[in-house]
This record gives sequence, structure tokens and C-alpha cells, in this order.
Amino acid sequence: MLKLKTKNPWDQVALNYNDEVISPLYHSTYNQLYAKLEMIRNKGSKTVADFGCGTGPLLPALSETFKQVYAMDFSANMLKLAFEKMQNYPDKQLKKICFEQGSLTQLNKFEGMMDVVLTINSVIMTDFDDLKKAFTGINKALKKKGQYIAILPALEAIQEEYHHTYQKEMRKYESVEMATASTRKKLEAKRVNFELGTYNTGDMIQKYYTRYELESYLARAGFKNIQFDRVVYGREHSYNYHDSNLKAHPFMWDHFVICEK
Repeated sequence: MLKLKTKNPWDQVALNYNDEVISPLYHSTYNQLYAKLEMIRNKGSKTVADFGCGTGPLLPALSETFKQVYAMDFSANMLKLAFEKMQNYPDKQLKKICFEQGSLTQLNKFEGMMDVVLTINSVIMTDFDDLKKAFTGINKALKKKGQYIAILPALEAIQEEYHHTYQKEMRKYESVEMATASTRKKLEAKRVNFELGTYNTGDMIQKYYTRYELESYLARAGFKNIQFDRVVYGREHSYNYHDSNLKAHPFMWDHFVICEK
């Protein structure tokens, strides 16, 4: 029986998640996640956690190959949909999954349990102390030499889009003031705080990272052998893609990180 606690803002997104949220699992054109998972040896004897599992898109694949799967999310509705999704798969897969409602800042109960931890655009809280707790908690949840695989929003991708748009607007207006004003309007600059690395979606404020910042968080949390790649999205997911004055947008992308304890 799936027991769920108090609701939170993500519950309202759950039912229309695939329509409202650009997902690296559904909308990317380049993503190393599945290849990296395939490379993990002896999965049949290992335990994996999907922290921030959302509606559970990874659970069928994880429960098919790993010995045990922990699916955790902050949202009651997300977990409910994830649980319901697994009803369509063999019972032997469902039995491998432990569904948990919880926060990435409170992972003490999982200490030393996981061979692999995944966070797919789920470490997006904006408070510095919460981020520190999350990355440290993930590290502690892993066994020695356990692997952490993460996809995290890239602040550099937004910066690239802004610079690209500004250059286009400069050629159009030939005025710094007018190009700046037009760029800020087209890209809704008020939503972005580049100093703090946050983006206001209208419903909530989410964290975006630079590579330097991520390396710092991960190293301080105790991770080693930190490797970076990108998850790349089609240009149709760029800001204001349909604006006829802004052709050939740069691709939007997220950070892909793999490291070990």
C-alpha cells in the first residue's frame, strides 16, 4: 500500500508533467544517461535510487535490470502516478521498487545503502544550505565507490541564448540600448537571476548551475572522478524559438555529471 503525506506545489504539475516540463528523458536529442546505465556491471546484484523520480519514467528500465530500486519524490501525486505506471509491468519488477515520499535534504535513512544514485533535474532547490545537504546526503547514501549520475539545469545555456539574442537584436537596431531592451523583453530577463543562478518559472523558482559551481558542490560533498557531458535539446525548446526575427537559436542543454564516492 502506497502511503503519501501532505501535498506540495509539484503535485499540481504531476498530471500534465510531460506537457509542462522539458524533460531530458523525453525531449533530448543527445543524452548519455542510458549508455552510462548500460555500462554498470553486475546490475542484478546492485541497488539503485532515483531521488526525485517524478512520474517514474526510469523505473521500468531500472526495475528490469537492478536488484532493488528506491523511488523517492517530494510530491505525493508524482509518486502516485509512478506507482500506477508500474502496475502495467510484470509483478516481479514492481516488487523490486520501494516507493518513498521524502526530501533530498533528508537522506539520512539511506546512508550506505546505494550502489548507484540518480537525480534527473531534481536537485533544483535554491537555498545554499539545502543544496549542500542534498549533495552531501547523496554522497552518504552511496556505498564506497558507488556512482552518482545527475542531470542538472545549466546556467551557461541561458547565458548563451541571451548573448545570441543580443547579437541578433544589435544587427537589427544598431543601438546598445534598444538591443538590450529588446533582448530583455523577448527572453523575459526578469525571470533570471544570473548572480544566484535561479530561474522563476512563474510557479516556482529553480536552481541553474555553472560547471564551476557544480564541481565545487560535488567536491565539497566528497565526490571524486567528476566527469561532465551535456544533455542537448532540439532548437524548438530554445527560448522564443518561434520568433521570426530570431533564427538559428543555439541548442539548449543541461549538465550531465557522473562521479563516484
